[in-house]
Amino acid sequence: MEIQKKRLREAINDIITIRVDARSIYFVAFTLYLIVAFLKTTMITDYLSAHILNYGAYFSMGILAFKWLFFSKFTKRQLIIELAVLLFAGLSWLKSGDPLGFYMAALVITARGQNFKEIIKWYVILATVMLALTVILSEVNIIKNLSYLRAAHIRYAFGIVYPTDFASHVFYLMLAYCYLCFHSLNYKYYWGLVIVAGLIYYFADARLDTILILAIIPVMIIAKKKQYDNFDSSGLLNYSWMATGVLAYLAIVAAIFYDSTGPLSPINRLLSSRIALSHSGFTKYGVSIIGQKVKEYGWGGAQGFKNFNVGGQLHQYFMLDSSFVRLLLIYGIVAFLITIVAISYTTLKATQIDNFALVAILLLVALSCLIDQHMLELAYNPFYIAICASIESGSQLKKRVGITL
Repeated sequence: MEIQKKRLREAINDIITIRVDARSIYFVAFTLYLIVAFLKTTMITDYLSAHILNYGAYFSMGILAFKWLFFSKFTKRQLIIELAVLLFAGLSWLKSGDPLGFYMAALVITARGQNFKEIIKWYVILATVMLALTVILSEVNIIKNLSYLRAAHIRYAFGIVYPTDFASHVFYLMLAYCYLCFHSLNYKYYWGLVIVAGLIYYFADARLDTILILAIIPVMIIAKKKQYDNFDSSGLLNYSWMATGVLAYLAIVAAIFYDSTGPLSPINRLLSSRIALSHSGFTKYGVSIIGQKVKEYGWGGAQGFKNFNVGGQLHQYFMLDSSFVRLLLIYGIVAFLITIVAISYTTLKATQIDNFALVAILLLVALSCLIDQHMLELAYNPFYIAICASIESGSQLKKRVGITL
């Protein structure tokens, strides 16, 4: 009780004194960008100009630049690496016209020294509130609740631009909850995940995301046993640092060599034509060093919904749904290699310091990147901030008591 009172007094004192330090600057920028990024995934965009949201993103990047220039300390090596990453990310933005890679690079680099658990906690609070408000606004008809018919089943988006995007929001929020509550996870949480997966399947008919949500359960059970009981001492999680690279390799090889009459055809059908669409991307655009413009046609949002209702056939749809293929084709070889190496290194680092909560999360994110396009979108995926942020060691994880939220 005394500890809680002390924290409350410190929080109130921080608000009164308005401390300007690296942490507060980062959290202001993070908050602004997360709100903007999340709003872009909702039908609230019917009422907000895209220019206003873009200016909000630019302003948050300006705040991060201010923090990086005036509140960061570098070794010579850190400075060279960070400048090189920002340079290539910026060039990729110019070539592709897509700023998401640069935004994520800036958020990751400026998170150096920040507490990763605090960032995830703040993400959970903001994203949960925004998702709940979006669902409520769609249910009272203030914003559109887009519905799509597939095989006599209606799929609802609940105010998000597309049903699978709604499901992805839920999946990443479940991951964040599991990270924060890792030490408290038990059968009640796992049954909760089963119920959530069932609701997602029933209302959004997002089959692959339903499987991903259910996959959280065995992965977290193994991770928790390894963390606290030394289970699987030399097994799956010790080598999961390779998962991102291996899955990226498989996604790209499958896409390049796909043949509609070949052995990958049944898998392509199970993955809702994702392999065929990725193959079309390689055939039409090829691979660039820095990045390139790729014209996509989706069914999400107001315009996409109109396109769907015109005919709803595959020839009206072209999206690179696999994050790995998307990363390579849109952002280029350099951005692809930097990203895969950085994620693999972070997972290896988490393994070495025995943070198997993060190892498990990054493994599940890699599985999601195989089928979903949200790798570089903070509105969904905040976990790559761990690349530079301060993460807990295994001994610190074991000291957690109760729910961290």
